[in-house]
Amino acid sequence: MKQGDIWVSAVLYIGIGIVAITFILGAAIPLIEGLKDKNTVTDTKNLMYVLDKNIREVANEGPGSQRELNPFRITKGNFYIDDEDSDDLNWSLKTKAFIVENDATVKEGFIDISSQATNIEDENMASLGVHYEKMDITLESDMKNPFLGTYSILVKNTGEYNQGKLIVAVYIK
Repeated sequence: MKQGDIWVSAVLYIGIGIVAITFILGAAIPLIEGLKDKNTVTDTKNLMYVLDKNIREVANEGPGSQRELNPFRITKGNFYIDDEDSDDLNWSLKTKAFIVENDATVKEGFIDISSQATNIEDENMASLGVHYEKMDITLESDMKNPFLGTYSILVKNTGEYNQGKLIVAVYIK
């Protein structure tokens, strides 16, 4: 009878351990995913600061000025260069992490940070954007929006103007 009691106790302890680990992982995994998304937002924001800084430097230096960013790495989300209508750099990511209050925009330097609720409960669309009013950003690439992955970017002052706005070409390879 003693031997059977030991096995029953062992099975119960293993069962309780498995249940406890399941609860811990169930709570920890969403928290870890949220932290990963917050880090992705921070990394992408820093990347956009660097790209914006280079675009503005090239525009101020004069015709022919250029800068290369290599590697330019978008690890998650979608990065767009809108050269058609608004001359914007935009990045977006669906996340459950809190980035900023929904329907609000926070400005950090030239970057607008916003968040919109999606149709899925507790999920938001976090967005980063930079708008250029005095420059016409043109995308020169065989690849199309959105961009996700590792690229080489060349930013060049063309010395040309479109409706009084300096044309800055962004080449993506």
